[in-house]
Amino acid sequence: MSNYIQVKNFGGADRGLKFNNGAMDVYFQRINYVEVGASAIYAAFYAGLIGNDIAKGVQSDYTPEQVSEWVDELYEQNREQEIEAVCNMLAETNVYKKRLEDLKEKIRALQEVETPEEDKKKEQ
Repeated sequence: MSNYIQVKNFGGADRGLKFNNGAMDVYFQRINYVEVGASAIYAAFYAGLIGNDIAKGVQSDYTPEQVSEWVDELYEQNREQEIEAVCNMLAETNVYKKRLEDLKEKIRALQEVETPEEDKKKEQ
């Protein structure tokens, strides 16, 4: 499974997105966990761009705000299929699946509150 995709005319250039460990670090830092839907799409594009820059060893020439504007332009240009392709590629990468599973485990651990002995007896 490939973890690289190119988006044509994205921010005025053809840009590659690579979903590697560096990209996942950025992705999970950029998500707004209250407004996950919209922020996840912007985060996916930004993270993929950063992942590609890391892999190539080049300096990034954009900001998260610029990338969000470029994603909005894709919507305005009716390029939803390209947005979906990027999001699907992210979701299918092994590194994303692993990080998501780790996050779920952390959430489960936080939700598990030890029940005092008295409450345990009442439950029986």
